Amino acid sequence: MLDCPVCAKPVDRETAPISVYEGITYYFRCAGCKARFDGDPTRYLRLGADPDHGRCGKQPTRMGNH
Repeated sequence: MLDCPVCAKPVDRETAPISVYEGITYYFRCAGCKARFDGDPTRYLRLGADPDHGRCGKQPTRMGNH
């Protein structure tokens, strides 16, 4: 089993959301993790997973400009 590059939790390759970045396929725990990675892939590849990000299992939220 693989670990999500965003939250470090295990993912199931068969059902996980995926992104391809620089020719490499990445598998995610949930759509929220995929959205975070897609927004700044180099952050997660450079710094590693953030197990405390608090979004697993939730859809990504959009924040308005204030």
